[in-house]
Amino acid sequence: MPDPRFTKPWHGIPREDIQWTVRAYSIGSAPRPDGSFEVNLRRVEGGRFTTWAFEEMKEGDELIGIGPMGNFWLKSPPDKPLLFVGRGTGFAPIKAMIEQQIEFNPSRTMMLYWGITDTSDFFRLEKLQEWKEKNPNMKIVLTARTISDGFKPPKGILFSQGTVYDVLAKEPTVLRHWDAYVAGPTKTVRAVLNVLKEKEVPEQNIFVDAFGG
Repeated sequence: MPDPRFTKPWHGIPREDIQWTVRAYSIGSAPRPDGSFEVNLRRVEGGRFTTWAFEEMKEGDELIGIGPMGNFWLKSPPDKPLLFVGRGTGFAPIKAMIEQQIEFNPSRTMMLYWGITDTSDFFRLEKLQEWKEKNPNMKIVLTARTISDGFKPPKGILFSQGTVYDVLAKEPTVLRHWDAYVAGPTKTVRAVLNVLKEKEVPEQNIFVDAFGG
């Protein structure tokens, strides 16, 4: 029998005049003792949920979560170097994995490539600087197609203009013995997979979370 919570209007969320709105989001934080977690939302112009979330949602509003689901979590042995590639809010599940490693294995060899359309879309950059301070050997590269006035990457963080896959293609490190975790829109993920194939990363060493078009 269907859960009645998902077949009847929910008064107040996201509005009284519409039915339930269900969306899938990746958890954007490592496990916490208090059970809290982060989700990263990208505002979609005209989007039913994100419009409400950005304009009307307030402390005390109730949302019901189901999950977590899927299979995009860290599967690598502790001595394996890790490459993370994210596009947009595909950064969320990658952020969760890196946070965990920074806490439990802070000297691990890791590399992060995070791409966005415009530099004004980057968020939580202070977190990247914190990771770099805790693991000086971790390489972090930000990429964007366009650069907003006044943008300056945090200290120790690299920046290159272009798509995340085009910039990754220029990475000089030999990656064939690395595990790669890739998250973002399907189009970007496919392009990144082509780059990883060219860099001889074995298919079984690549883990993907693709969404959207």
